[in-house]
Amino acid sequence: KPGLTFPKICILVGGPDWPTSVLTGILGLPLIQMLIGSLPVIVIVFPMGFSGAVLTLDDEDNILLQYSPAMLTISLMIQGMALVLAVHYTKQTAEECMDEIEVNCPIDKEV
Repeated sequence: KPGLTFPKICILVGGPDWPTSVLTGILGLPLIQMLIGSLPVIVIVFPMGFSGAVLTLDDEDNILLQYSPAMLTISLMIQGMALVLAVHYTKQTAEECMDEIEVNCPIDKEV
């Protein structure tokens, strides 16, 4: 489907990086559109980067050290939710387009 839809963004952000990127290239999807659709990944990257950066601090009295475990937990929950949404929308699209998939990719016959 043309354009950036919520399901497409969920797959770009929550799906595995390399296979998703290669598949967008194989399908000939517009590069700029795919890059823009991948920008929400900052929601996943920032909390993880913040918690990792805080763990490198030497000063045990630093108040940011208290927030590192919470940020790590939040980032893991966000990443898990992104993965679940990517799987959900991939499954939904596969079910909606099953006729087209079966014509172009026939299932092997029983041996």
